[in-house]
Amino acid sequence: MVLGRDHEDVTRAELGAEFTRYFVAALVAGAIGLASGLPFPYWAQVAAIAPLASPGHGARIEKGVHRLVGTILGVGVTAFLLSFPAEPWQLVVWVVLLQFLAEMFILRNYSIALLFITPLALLMVQLGHPQPAGPMLEARVLETAIGVVVGLALVIGRYVRERRGVTTA
Repeated sequence: MVLGRDHEDVTRAELGAEFTRYFVAALVAGAIGLASGLPFPYWAQVAAIAPLASPGHGARIEKGVHRLVGTILGVGVTAFLLSFPAEPWQLVVWVVLLQFLAEMFILRNYSIALLFITPLALLMVQLGHPQPAGPMLEARVLETAIGVVVGLALVIGRYVRERRGVTTA
């Protein structure tokens, strides 16, 4: 789908192809996440879809790389924050601060925003269902990597097909 076009200009075929890409990315990443035995396969699904939303192949690849790098660095921030004993109210304060910082950076630099989005999400998991931090942080990195690889494989596959003149509709 070409971004910047009015939604009335998008054909049913383009919309169907776009839906199929998102569906396949989520399905494949989720299946691999489930098969891996990691505890949060939906993290792989979200990471697979993230690169698909950008306009153009280069921007999609960049967003996938940003997703992986930002998540890894965000897991480091989370590990630091969780290395100190904290009461639930203290985690809520961190969540509020991280939400503010994520909003400040999301439109400027996706990778930097993930420094705040990742700990925000993981601290919220800890508030809702406390668990050992190490396995959760490891799962976040591995499942994000699974998703990014699936998403980028779809982006690169689409690019190769378009270069060969095969339509994606």
